[in-house]
Formats: sequence, C-alpha cells, structure tokens
Amino acid sequence: MIRLDRSTILPAILLVGLAVPTTAQVPIYPGDPRWNDDPVNSGATAITTAANPYLGNASLELNLAGSLLDWGFYMRVAGAPESSSWGLLSAVETLGFAWYRDLLPIDPSVAPNDPFHVQSPVLRLLVRDMVYSEVVYSHLVWEYWYNQDTRTPGEEFAYGRWFEEDLTDQIFWRHLADPSDQLLYTNGGCLDEAFAGRDALTLSSIAGWSACYSPTAVVWGIMVGTGSNWPDTFRGYADHVQLGFAGDNALTVHDNFEFPPETTVPEPATVFLLGSGLAGVAVAGAIRRRRSAA
Repeated sequence: MIRLDRSTILPAILLVGLAVPTTAQVPIYPGDPRWNDDPVNSGATAITTAANPYLGNASLELNLAGSLLDWGFYMRVAGAPESSSWGLLSAVETLGFAWYRDLLPIDPSVAPNDPFHVQSPVLRLLVRDMVYSEVVYSHLVWEYWYNQDTRTPGEEFAYGRWFEEDLTDQIFWRHLADPSDQLLYTNGGCLDEAFAGRDALTLSSIAGWSACYSPTAVVWGIMVGTGSNWPDTFRGYADHVQLGFAGDNALTVHDNFEFPPETTVPEPATVFLLGSGLAGVAVAGAIRRRRSAA
C-alpha cells in the first residue's frame, strides 16, 4: 500500500505508484454512460465534486446519511451480466484505486467501536462463474478493515489523507446473494457459511480457490462506494480506478472522475448528481442465483 500526499502525488505516482501498463487515464465526466449508480442504492449518493480533487479537478464524493441500510455504489460493467466480461478472474494483473475519508463526528452511542471508525470506501469486482451447472454471481470485496493487519508502520488508516491502493496482494472477502436477496458471506474455504474473520482471499492466490471459483470465472464489472450496516454519517472520496488483465497492452479500466476542463467547476452544493439510483445495470437480478450444494 502506498500513502501519498497530494502535494507530491504526481511525481510519487511516477516513481512508486502501481506497476501498470502504459495507458492514458480516461476522464469520466458527469453523465458519462460508462459509469452508473448501482440500482439497489439507498440513502447514499455518489457525486462528482470539486471538494477534494485527486489527479485533476475532481473526484467521486461518497456520502451516507446514517441508516444501517444506507448503501451507495457507483459501477462500470462490460455489458449484460449474463453474457459479457472483460476477462478471466484468474488473469487479473492490475487492480487498484485511490480513496480518502473525511473526519466527521461519530456518535459513540451508535458506533462505539471498530470497524466503523477505521472503515474506508470500498471496491468490488463483479464475478460470474459456472459451478455445478449453475450460474453463480458474486462480488470480491476490498475494505481497509480486512487489511489493516498487513500494514507497516506509517501506512495505517488515517482520516483526511489520500491512499493509492495496489490491491493485487491484498485481502478480499466474497459476497453472494441467494434468490431472496439474503446476503451470504464465505470464509477462506469458500464455503457457504458465516464469514469467519479476516481469513479471506487474495487475487495473487486465486489459482488455489478451486472450492470457490472455477478456472472459467470472469470479471464483468467493477464498483466503488460505501455501506452498508454503518450506523452513522460518512463522507469519503474515490478516484483513479484501475483494472487490467495479463497479456493486455493497456488497462481495461483506468478512470479518473473529472469535470471537463473547459467548464466552470460547480460549487459542491450545486454539483451534478450522478444518477438517482434508478439507472445502471440490474445487478439485483444478476446476483440472484447461488451455487447449488455439492
């Protein structure tokens, strides 16, 4: 993990940033059809704002109002979830994003302990697989909370600071949804049972996930956002989303949330809202099926 001051971010990225294929960043302006709200968003916003720019004049601002059911994710997909993909899950070679969390007052009566106090914005890979002749949709979820034991001194969580994350060797947990949309979590053994702590999965060890994914599992989307089950207000930022596959000459996703340079950047209070929670791909239906019992 690389922690960067914004005052030195451009030279720092050139020297010690993610080892990625040479490709230009793609500016994502408000209304760009490649990114949309997750249709199950509730009580949260994903907004391009100039309040806290990262590699340009803006970033994606993420807000929660404080309900346990608040959920807000912004997503990019390869196409229809049942037929499209960017590449094999086992071939993911580059994955990362930048994130930042504001220090907002936390009510100790509703959020007295971790993980809420050290929670970050979240990145999810959307995965489709065929297991026991049935299509299975899942998310591989990165959160700081599950990776804090891997940090070295000076790299720990901090409010009010940008972090540029290389996620290829970090820990993910897997999320499933059954037909009734009841959330299920899996432990390091990839069994459909309660999540058993931080013994989750890393992309670098994906060849050993035979109990969890087949060799033909594919990535069909990526999401950044925040929530759910967080009991207080939250404001964070995300930017510089990167996804690449082995053998590619350029990153499949290398996106930076921006305003067009020729426009006047609006004040945060009047910034363009990216979607209403009704747009995007119908993920709720896409993740409706789970693996049959062996």
